[in-house]
Amino acid sequence: MVQKTIRGFSLPALMLVCSLAATGSAKPKGDTSPRSASMPKARAVRISLVQGTVLVKQPDSQDWERAEIDMPLQQDCAVYASQDGYAEVEFENGSTARLGGLSELDFVILALRRNGDRLTRLKLREGFGTFQFLPGGNGRLYMAAGNVLLRPDGRAFIHTDLAEGKLRAEVFEGDVEAIGPSQQAKLTKDRTLIADVENPQAAYLVTRGIHKDNWDKWVERRDRQAAMAFGNHAKALTGGSKASINPSDYGDLLYSRGYIDSLAAPFGAASPFGLQYSVF
Repeated sequence: MVQKTIRGFSLPALMLVCSLAATGSAKPKGDTSPRSASMPKARAVRISLVQGTVLVKQPDSQDWERAEIDMPLQQDCAVYASQDGYAEVEFENGSTARLGGLSELDFVILALRRNGDRLTRLKLREGFGTFQFLPGGNGRLYMAAGNVLLRPDGRAFIHTDLAEGKLRAEVFEGDVEAIGPSQQAKLTKDRTLIADVENPQAAYLVTRGIHKDNWDKWVERRDRQAAMAFGNHAKALTGGSKASINPSDYGDLLYSRGYIDSLAAPFGAASPFGLQYSVF
């Protein structure tokens, strides 16, 4: 297993330091195409939860620093969760990206177009995570894993695993288009894509059915608790109305006013690692 290092020091040594000044001048890995570079980089999303050891690499730096809750992430940032780590990133409209241990996620594009639309492109370099894409907020969100681009059509809930050159993407909800160098596939609810990202010519395998592991069950519990907490604050925003509330309709409002910070449930959520921490 390759450890994240900073100037020759291993990850355990890095844990002795709370934060490190970004002194590197080299451009970090990411999408450097003109399409990405020409877009205004006016957005910042935030880390909404940190468990264990989680590191962040800022733009224009090769150094890794400790992640903290509410730390802003800009275009060209990267987040890495170590073996005991878990991270959650929240976007303006309430969409989330959750990373498990030994996983790295790059924020290739976080752009705000001149017409107000948001464009988000993520890249899972290694490991596993769950990505919940919500409609609304005048934006589109794409995610790449290996050489496969996953493009959701509206609301989607995807669990991805990328290890040893193999990608497994399970669609729990929504419609997702998988686009590779030489082929593509349409995925619907309860479909699983298996792809060999090291062999672009290998045919995609799409199967029916998904397998819920402990990670997926934990994500479900966390979502239920978050929804309960959100409901209390949504009532406050709507004057106590009991009408059905769609969180994606209020994502920007909650995000900008900091209501998400106060969505702490009165009980802890058990993590896949057997630890306890509060929701949000």
